[in-house]
Amino acid sequence: MEHGTGADPRGGREVILVAAENLMAERGYARTSISAIREATGLPTGSIYWHFGNKAGIAAAAMQRGAESFFAQLPRAEDLVGEPAERLRTFFDAAAVAIAAHPTYFRLEVVLNLETQEDAEMTAALGRIRGYVTEEVASVVEPAARDAGVLQPRALAVEMAELTIDLTRGSLVSFGDDRTKVRIAMRRLHHLIVLSIEDAARRDAASPRDLAVPSA
Repeated sequence: MEHGTGADPRGGREVILVAAENLMAERGYARTSISAIREATGLPTGSIYWHFGNKAGIAAAAMQRGAESFFAQLPRAEDLVGEPAERLRTFFDAAAVAIAAHPTYFRLEVVLNLETQEDAEMTAALGRIRGYVTEEVASVVEPAARDAGVLQPRALAVEMAELTIDLTRGSLVSFGDDRTKVRIAMRRLHHLIVLSIEDAARRDAASPRDLAVPSA
């Protein structure tokens, strides 16, 4: 839990978060100590504890900070223009740019998912972020699926959103800071989603009575 909420004239809170994000993304969560963060920031240990309480609090705050910066660069579904398929393509193009601009945040996300599975506070924080990402991606996939004739567009949209999260994480582990490879991976992911929508629509058209959800 974060303790300090007032203004910090030295910008100590931001300094701590930047240092923690960089250290944890590079070394891992377990190998990043409060002492290491103190050395990287030049701030007293007491200031670090005052702001965040403990290491888990720092990590959670760093994740939240990174997530807010990343999501601020993504367009919201309601702000996109054009037909559903066009909006889907625009979203993934923007996502590629935003992901490439936040490599340290995504490395931190991978590290924390791997190393903090036994920490209930961190698991909850990561789960909230994943849930938000799932909803954002699903909100642009669902209209495209519905427009294509998929009978259960919401279910497919959530499935594609989960796939997007997992494949994006894997791509970033493989490609690191290579922005070109990240953009190519996102284009291929968008193409995979389009093909999945088309395949689902064909299957639904072939057997609508079996796949349609009964009306109440």
